[in-house]
Amino acid sequence: MEAHGTGTKAGDPQEVNTIADVFCKGRVGPLPIGSVKSNMGHAEPASGLAAVAKVIIAMEEGNIPANLHYNEPNTDIPGLANGQLKVVDQTLPWNGGIVGVNSFGFGGSNVHAVLKSNTKTCTEALPDKSSKKRLFLYASRSEEGLKTTLAKVRGHSSDLYLHKLMNETAHMSATSHPYRGFTVLNGSESISVQVCHLIVTKKTLKLNDCKI
Repeated sequence: MEAHGTGTKAGDPQEVNTIADVFCKGRVGPLPIGSVKSNMGHAEPASGLAAVAKVIIAMEEGNIPANLHYNEPNTDIPGLANGQLKVVDQTLPWNGGIVGVNSFGFGGSNVHAVLKSNTKTCTEALPDKSSKKRLFLYASRSEEGLKTTLAKVRGHSSDLYLHKLMNETAHMSATSHPYRGFTVLNGSESISVQVCHLIVTKKTLKLNDCKI
């Protein structure tokens, strides 16, 4: 269970005691529980998205990341003491399954999503041209993020499905993703990455600091 984790005296017991009442009746073994806020703080309007991202990464990696700063159970949450619930305070190997995600908005927009791991693997054969030389485009919020992504994608130079997904960032607004770049996949390792910084003003869009 990926909880919202308000971190307040009233909020946490209300949320977690309800989780125990709903999900732990008749359950064999404790329900693993945590909140991404312990790792990164409160993402405010994006809290739900951060929680979903954490769960997806856990599904892909096969591990539930540890929650930080958990020392002792809240005495107002009986489920933490009686074994119904278990805070994931150390990285936990995980074979996937079903996860509930809570997200509570400031304005009362409370959401619960249920996510299930995809146990299928892609068996569709890659096209014959997957190993051909190809231009890869990417846009990022920072120069470091852009360079890191362009470097890592070269380790997956034949994965056309990954490229198609990631190339979509090139259509993002220059306001949010001002760093643009490209690299050539399946080409010479000496080919450099080109990085361009787009500066957006109220009326103009100009190219700045384009370098190889």
